[in-house]
Amino acid sequence: MSVIRAFKTIDHTLKHKQLYVMFVVIFTIGVYGLMYENIVGTQIVSQMLVLQHHNFKEREHAKVRVMCLIPTEFKNHQTKASVINSTWAKRCDFLQFVSDQPDDSLPVMVLNSSGWGNLWGKTKTMFSAVNASVEFDWVLKADTDSYIIMENLKSLLSHYNSSEPLFAGSIYICRSNTKECNDFDGDGNTDQVYMTGGAGYVLSREAVRRFVSGHVDQTKCRPGDQGPEDVEMSRCLQRLGVSFIDTRDKDGRNRFFHFSAEDALSLPENVHRPDLSWILNYGILPMANGAECCSKKAISFHHLTTQQIKMMEYMVYALRPQTSEDEDLNMPADEATLPNAMLDHSDILEVVMNIRNATLRKAILLKQDINFTNAAQILNKVKQNETFNIGELVYLKLDLAMELPERVLKIEQVIDTPEPEKTWLILNDNVGVGNLCKVEKSKVVGDDKDNEDDKEGIYNIENNITTTRIPDQTEKPQEVTFLEVVSFCA
Repeated sequence: MSVIRAFKTIDHTLKHKQLYVMFVVIFTIGVYGLMYENIVGTQIVSQMLVLQHHNFKEREHAKVRVMCLIPTEFKNHQTKASVINSTWAKRCDFLQFVSDQPDDSLPVMVLNSSGWGNLWGKTKTMFSAVNASVEFDWVLKADTDSYIIMENLKSLLSHYNSSEPLFAGSIYICRSNTKECNDFDGDGNTDQVYMTGGAGYVLSREAVRRFVSGHVDQTKCRPGDQGPEDVEMSRCLQRLGVSFIDTRDKDGRNRFFHFSAEDALSLPENVHRPDLSWILNYGILPMANGAECCSKKAISFHHLTTQQIKMMEYMVYALRPQTSEDEDLNMPADEATLPNAMLDHSDILEVVMNIRNATLRKAILLKQDINFTNAAQILNKVKQNETFNIGELVYLKLDLAMELPERVLKIEQVIDTPEPEKTWLILNDNVGVGNLCKVEKSKVVGDDKDNEDDKEGIYNIENNITTTRIPDQTEKPQEVTFLEVVSFCA
């Protein structure tokens, strides 16, 4: 009854009946929308709001510009630095490896300094050398044995103003009972809160400005090159008025880690291990076991091998659960089901499983009348020191072995490797006018069926299909590179 009286009261105040009807409809939908979340209209509105919020946050993260400074040495350029450059560091908005020698394969800032013992001096120099013309909001300093999830870092930083003096990372306390923690002015009684360098730390634009202009003040920042870089950086920034950020998520889980993900997940169990026991003295945050240790938006892990860094890249950016919206990556069932008869011929099965041309592999798997004896005879036939030249015609061994329609292929290019048996051929599948593919030379045979020697060899087999010879072509071979040819012949 109260709802009806409310409608009557509103009716007296509305001048137009159409407005009254519209109000009733909107009011009714609103009431039922609140009562039943599964009403289609409510779902659509909710989804629109979620998408709008998601897109807004994506735009906010995109606005955060991060410069990455990664100290290294020339001896690590083609190992650690190269792996970093091809994985997480490619997501930096501006990247500089800080090294003792130049290298055309990497974006390098050259400083005449090397060795862990001089890292504090190198850190002061590299921040001072940052190009003032480069537009950045934050500067990340990380090591070549660290892995950074840049999107999660930007998500965190998007909540802060880079015009304020801010410092973020993994927070610890360098206790005064440890000599390296003692203040450079001789005070041995003061603990120093610091952001550990191994986990990577981030300075806002204003923090960088203060550090560059202020680290020369020897009353606030340690002079010279010596000293623990992360402790001295933290001490210097604190005295220059820079604020430290607690980077844990709202559930109190860490985002920056000075160790690997494996160690993070089992830290309480392994903290007495020699390489982790320092945490018992330096740690400030509670330790949790299992998944509770780490935020779902974790940012960094440290002490990783190059293999672990590559694995992290795959696990974070390539591996994902299947959802209804995802492309189905499964092979058709008829292509994935191995013929029972082939299971008795593991040598042939191995060859077929290693075929990288999906069309050819499917044709063989669907073939019901494979002569496995003849197939093995052809596939196992090897001519010692056989050479191939541009312009020659060849056949795929698999076409012959599986008695498939034989394709005549023209050699467009021969690519030698340090291992002669692994020479690659660039072939044209229609003798000079078709599509290019690549194959190892061991998987083809020359077009020499008229030779008497071969008549006694692999071609003189039962049920072999006769192929019409196509005359050699005189066109100039196509100019191609190995990398340009994506598809495999077999």
